[in-house]
Amino acid sequence: MKTEPFEGRRAKLMRNRRLDQPAWVGKFATWLLRSSLDLAPAQVRPWGDGMLAELRFVEGSWASLSWAVGGTCLLLKHSLISFFAGSGGGSAAREPLAGFDEEGGMKKLAAWVAGLSAAMSLLLLLSPVFRQGLRVVESSWRTAFSRPLMSERERKSLAQRARAEHDARTLAFLALQSLPTEESVRLADEAVKLDPGLTWVYASLEVRHRKNPESDRWVEQLNQWDPDNAVPKLVVAGRICDETFLRVPFGQVEASLAANRQWRDAMAAAFRSPRYDSYFGKLFDLDRDVMTRRGLDQPMAVMGALAVFGFPNLGSLQAYEKILLAEGKKFESAGDLKRASESYWTVVRFAQLMQLHSSTDLERLVAAHMLAEGSAPLKTIAQRQGATDESAALAYQVEQWSTAQESWWDDHFWREAYLWNARIAGDSSLVLVLSLGLVLVSVLYLGIRRLRSLPSSNRRLRLAQGMAVAGAAGLLVSSLTLFLSYRPFAEIYSHFLEQRGAHGVRSMTPFFDFWGPSTDIMRFVEFRPFAVSFWYAFIAAGLIALTLMTKRLVQRRLKPKLAG
Repeated sequence: MKTEPFEGRRAKLMRNRRLDQPAWVGKFATWLLRSSLDLAPAQVRPWGDGMLAELRFVEGSWASLSWAVGGTCLLLKHSLISFFAGSGGGSAAREPLAGFDEEGGMKKLAAWVAGLSAAMSLLLLLSPVFRQGLRVVESSWRTAFSRPLMSERERKSLAQRARAEHDARTLAFLALQSLPTEESVRLADEAVKLDPGLTWVYASLEVRHRKNPESDRWVEQLNQWDPDNAVPKLVVAGRICDETFLRVPFGQVEASLAANRQWRDAMAAAFRSPRYDSYFGKLFDLDRDVMTRRGLDQPMAVMGALAVFGFPNLGSLQAYEKILLAEGKKFESAGDLKRASESYWTVVRFAQLMQLHSSTDLERLVAAHMLAEGSAPLKTIAQRQGATDESAALAYQVEQWSTAQESWWDDHFWREAYLWNARIAGDSSLVLVLSLGLVLVSVLYLGIRRLRSLPSSNRRLRLAQGMAVAGAAGLLVSSLTLFLSYRPFAEIYSHFLEQRGAHGVRSMTPFFDFWGPSTDIMRFVEFRPFAVSFWYAFIAAGLIALTLMTKRLVQRRLKPKLAG
């Protein structure tokens, strides 16, 4: 019987095993180790040749990949050691033993590190979260410089498509963005003409553009379209209140309003209304619908619409509440408890209606305060009349004001975490832009030098290569930081789109942290906080000093070993 030689059996066994393994893994392992060998210093290249030769006898593709990764780490370690030891100046820095000549290893290492970092940064663009984060930060820069969230070209293109498709909701969405008055009015009129169910957009236009000659028409159409709602009446009263603030000294505003019959009639009609709807739920449903259908994916557009939509005039509510409470006390002092109770109950009933149907925390907070103010004197009257159950119920309503205040401050506490995330995302975006600029400048210099074969000093070449590596590394780190810090906001926005009405709006408030200057440098330009700038400069100087000291220490310790 003929026996096959041992080496032949081994080679055959290895071939059979490799047939069961993914071929690309072995090819990648070979490419990885060979690329690392090209970057390696001269004194360790024999080791690399040996590891590359041994790779052919490693059994299994995944085992060969593990072998290649281990060899790559070892070769890169010696490459970095040679780089630090060879860049400290002096004659030793120019010896071939340092491992890097100006056109060889150093250039390859710089290109390899810069290319890998830039490629990993570009891969993040495949993530919807990262792309959305870039758009949000870009929108924050727009708000910092008082620019519209949507460019004029985007608005006109979207409006043109909406008109061609008779899409009233998209036209209404555009009308509620921060636009010039004439453009907002034109878009709103077109939307309402196509769909009268969008008449509520006039409530926002009236609050934002009260000096417009068309404001009377908006109010009239709004009251005809929604006659049972208190908010259109509050819009009328709010206009009178604003005019009074402009022409009457501050301390006399409430007295002037109390004497104004038109304002009192509007407020009385509002407090008698069976419904309270500030239209914020309709606004958010409109945002969800249009942005989903049009693929806008712009969370800041939601916050922009909320910021300019306009609340009902809460000053009118508080002024009329004071008038009713003062009248109630006057009746109570005169012994007319029935009429006093009627005045107090007018406040309480409207506050209950507003609290039940409010869409925002601010509305609920104002309603809770009105409810407590109106319930307190009613509780006293109920106690005097021996109505124990009614007194207990009113006492509970009084306590709700304290609960509402605590909830308000608790919400502000957890928002601090999102505030820091927003600041980190903003700072990361600025570093990303600077790093990208650094990479482009260095690549442009190296490209021109290579195309024109221009002679340049070793120092300039090393500086350009160092800028490329530093810029690419900064690009990667800043991109990862932006992705991780923005991810919670992306989940909030995704949850908001799945809701209906005003649900999910409360969770969207952290996006206001991106409103205005989103980076600490932009905040410094706008607000000039000396303490913040001082400590940032101090920390930056300390980090630079620590880096230089570490590099010097490594050079001193490694030079004698390399020279030996």
